[in-house]
Amino acid sequence: VGVRLEGQTEAVVLTVHNQGAPIPAEVLERLFEPFQRASEEQGRGGRNVGLGLYIVQQIARAHGGQVTVRSSHEDGTTFVVRLPRGRDPVENG
Repeated sequence: VGVRLEGQTEAVVLTVHNQGAPIPAEVLERLFEPFQRASEEQGRGGRNVGLGLYIVQQIARAHGGQVTVRSSHEDGTTFVVRLPRGRDPVENG
């Protein structure tokens, strides 16, 4: 697993890359929904309930940012969290 943090003029970008097995396309479509996991095996033993990526996405959105993911056999899986600089968090009304 590789992690990179990059400061840009308008944003801070956190990239997490794993060269392991890719996440299937049908799973990628719903990966950021609550209680979703990349595979059932990850949920064994009650250690993974599928909330982590949902929470990451909600935090990023609250700060005006976004989270994206790409996954393929050739390139592995890459998550990118992009947070704009100098922006106040969005208040829930």
